[in-house]
Amino acid sequence: MFRGAWGFLCKGFSTVLLALGLVWNAGFTPAYADINPVNTEIISPGVVLQTYMYNKTRIYAIKVDLSNPYVKIDTMIGADGTLNKAQSLTGMTSRTGAVAGINGGFFQMKNHRPIGLEFSNGNLVSSPAMREDMPGFAVTNNNQAIIGIFGFSGTVVSENGNSFPLFGINKPDYLLQDGQSADINHLNLYNSFWGTETRSDVSGQSGIVEVVVQNDLVVSVNQNKPGVPIPANGYVLEGHGAAAQFLLENLPVSSRVQTSYLVTPQTGNLRAALGGNTLLVQDGQLAPFTQEITGNYARTAVGIMPDNKTLYLAAAENGNGSVGTTQTGMAEFLLALGVNRAVNLDGGGSTTLSARHAGDGEASLINHPQLTQQRLLPDAVGVFSTAPKGNLGGLVVTGPDYVLGGTSVQYAVKGYDVNYNPYQVDQSSVSWKSDPQNAFQSNIFHPLSGGDYKIIASVNGVAGEKTAHVIGAESLSELVVSPASVIVEPGESVTFKTIAKTKSGQDYELYATDYQLQLQGDMGSLANNLFTAQTPGTGSITISFQGMVKTVQVIVRSTGANTAVVSNSSGAEVVLDENTVLQFPAQVVESPLNIEVIPLDDVAIPGYDVLKALDVAGSQPISWGEPWKLKYNYNKSDLLSLSPETSGEPLDSDDSTELLDPSDILLDPSDILTQTPGETDSNDDSQLASDLTPVVKVLFKGEGSDEWQLQPAWTVGQDNLQTINARIKGLGQVAVVVDEQPIPVFSDMKNHWAENIVTQMASREIVNGYPDGSFRPKNMITRAEFVALLYRALLWSKTENQVSFKDEIPEWAVDPVSAAVSRKAVSGYPDNTFKPSKGITRSEMAVIIDRVLNLPKTDKQQKSAFTDISSVPAWALDQVDRVAAAGILKGDKDKFRPLDSATRAEVAVAVSRVLDYWVTH
Repeated sequence: MFRGAWGFLCKGFSTVLLALGLVWNAGFTPAYADINPVNTEIISPGVVLQTYMYNKTRIYAIKVDLSNPYVKIDTMIGADGTLNKAQSLTGMTSRTGAVAGINGGFFQMKNHRPIGLEFSNGNLVSSPAMREDMPGFAVTNNNQAIIGIFGFSGTVVSENGNSFPLFGINKPDYLLQDGQSADINHLNLYNSFWGTETRSDVSGQSGIVEVVVQNDLVVSVNQNKPGVPIPANGYVLEGHGAAAQFLLENLPVSSRVQTSYLVTPQTGNLRAALGGNTLLVQDGQLAPFTQEITGNYARTAVGIMPDNKTLYLAAAENGNGSVGTTQTGMAEFLLALGVNRAVNLDGGGSTTLSARHAGDGEASLINHPQLTQQRLLPDAVGVFSTAPKGNLGGLVVTGPDYVLGGTSVQYAVKGYDVNYNPYQVDQSSVSWKSDPQNAFQSNIFHPLSGGDYKIIASVNGVAGEKTAHVIGAESLSELVVSPASVIVEPGESVTFKTIAKTKSGQDYELYATDYQLQLQGDMGSLANNLFTAQTPGTGSITISFQGMVKTVQVIVRSTGANTAVVSNSSGAEVVLDENTVLQFPAQVVESPLNIEVIPLDDVAIPGYDVLKALDVAGSQPISWGEPWKLKYNYNKSDLLSLSPETSGEPLDSDDSTELLDPSDILLDPSDILTQTPGETDSNDDSQLASDLTPVVKVLFKGEGSDEWQLQPAWTVGQDNLQTINARIKGLGQVAVVVDEQPIPVFSDMKNHWAENIVTQMASREIVNGYPDGSFRPKNMITRAEFVALLYRALLWSKTENQVSFKDEIPEWAVDPVSAAVSRKAVSGYPDNTFKPSKGITRSEMAVIIDRVLNLPKTDKQQKSAFTDISSVPAWALDQVDRVAAAGILKGDKDKFRPLDSATRAEVAVAVSRVLDYWVTH
């Protein structure tokens, strides 16, 4: 119902009482155009369901011929024939066997008791509200329909002959037209139609007296004890004020009492009735509204044609593409139908209409409720058919309206007899055919081409038809198969789900019998859409339907293995465990590359303690392009037992005493930090050491090789948790190891701000010390030394063609410089010299680092804001921005110092950042 909208329903709500002259000019009679239904369906003899579109509102109307001898109208009450428990409309029609129904009158939401009149099967369930503005609807025993104001009168007579007016039967709290509660100073009767006990709250009034009467004898008198049980063969009289005083003075226990009452008009001749709240149509004109809720809502109404034999039960829908209607709009619709008299029933969320479709066993919901779900109701109008069972009269074909060509669907029929009663049909006796092509085998429809098909079913000369819209191959866009790839172990099974997508966006799930599957490879078996893995291997499953083909890559991995599929367009990730992750980028391959990762046990590598070993194998040999990444987490504390001895001897002490000469890549003290020993910089990622935890490395042994080779790797972390990242090119065995060689300790690096970085760089054989055991962190670096640092850090391979410059390149720098030139990281000067011993500036370093890492362009927000940016050469401006944004050259406070040279310590830190960036990006 409309919650709180009707002022007379409960206290606290305002009443909308409109003067008749303000609602409608009685002297003006409007003309209403005839309207025709957009759909008509016979429900039973004399009962038709019609659908109308009226001013953008969908209105369903049950048209009832009351002159038909097989038609019966009655009121359906609650869930059990009483007002004790409300029920949905379809619940009522199912319980009572009604062929159609519509929601009834207004009721109190808190207890689901009706406000107005209620008759069911000739029994008075609830007396009319004692108001002159609440018309009702009724049907007599001889099928005459009535709409108007109903009256009530009654009397209670005590054994001593005294009497008191009976004000109502089974009434909830409601307001009279003067605004006073209907309970005050009044006497009401409650019987088993009300429920199991009387009201628990009587308008909040005190002094309530309840007299329990059984077999016309008073069995108990109760004061201020609401909620008294109601006897099955009796009733309870409930009074307040003067009525309570009458009960106390005249109805003692064991005394006799008599009650009498009548409802007018048609006293004793009413079979069904329920209350409304205002007339909508009166004498073929728009009636003056005594109550109105403005706005567009779902609405329910009952109308009678001038012959008093044709009844309309109408429900306006609000939702599902319908905009609802106003109270006036509902009245105008009924006038357009030709209705002479109509009453407004409960609406809003209560509006529901049901009807039994031909062939169905019971009525189903027709409209779309305003609140999406059916509301529980105390009453409803039921339309019943008393027509006898007869011979088969018609068939209704059931099955999908849309069928995907190339699939099989099943159709069936529902039967109804000549009186539209359900008729049981033996499905095996039905003959099936379709037109234009007969695509039936028994009741299975299997069309191959698209178009509209007429499906015809027949039994003993009685036929039914249905149109099926078949979607042909020309309307399909793609097949979607899930899973899109399969990675399983022997003994595991996978069931495929296949969906055909249409160009218009619909999805149709296919059965295994609809499409063809073919297995390529001998790693398992295929039964319908179920693949069962048997032996390790790779292959594919091809799924074909209506000319479309989808291929699913299948990998049966060894037990305990992890697998990834890499293609030209996509990479893959293998999370081996919580500490080990492998990321494979896309590769240039003719067909998807299946990569299997298997943990290895008992791997021994001389000179190393092995933390983790893996076998990374591929399904096919390829020319490996972009290196893949390994990420491994470990706890520093776990390595303490593996700590090797320290040594003050420099690594590769037989190399040139010049060590690495950063002459082509410049590290600036402002970026790598120029600090005195013992200082740290918040912009620096180095730590104040002495942390002599063993350095973790990554080794790789390619397929067909017996040699373990060091891979570019760098360790980062905080406190105990450490992560080593590495990049590896190719397939084979990978090992995360701890080097058993002594950890280099330089005599002049103790407590130096770059000690930890230099120690890790030296342990990875990227930097060296001097023969005297020193590192000499403040020495400047040359172009050749800087290139050599990058060469060792990133483990560049040697080039076949060595560079040739006018000036001599030191022997130790020939391979690094050649590799850097081949990668276009460095170049010579215009006079074809390289100047290997020339100091390298920070601007030059920025350019070389940018070329090596191919750093992304920076936007305006990322542009560096160094105060000395004007000193940066024009050819290095963008590169300085990029290396600063990447965190590789950070500057000294707010300056970049583009023309400064860098020390060995600063360059070591910068190259460590280059290595860290390269293995993680």
